[in-house]
Amino acid sequence: MTITRIDVRAHLDGSIRLVSRGEAKALISALPRDGTVELDFAGIEGIGPSFADELFRVFANAHPAVVLAPIHANEAIARMLRRAQASRTSAANQG
Repeated sequence: MTITRIDVRAHLDGSIRLVSRGEAKALISALPRDGTVELDFAGIEGIGPSFADELFRVFANAHPAVVLAPIHANEAIARMLRRAQASRTSAANQG
């Protein structure tokens, strides 16, 4: 299995707060479509719910062969990612 590490901050022009679906889509364009992707959140202070949802629910549902593995995420980011992943799980259980 392939493991790809993506420096989130470098891919998004050094931004430290990521809030929009557009920013998530810009990051998604750099992701492989299979294997494990380590998303390195070092230097990122926070993410918004739209960013997290687009990446960890919409993209994850559309690309089940990709395992998204966040690393170096602070507690605020980890909390937002857990929320997006929980909404993905609850949506899958309803469908």
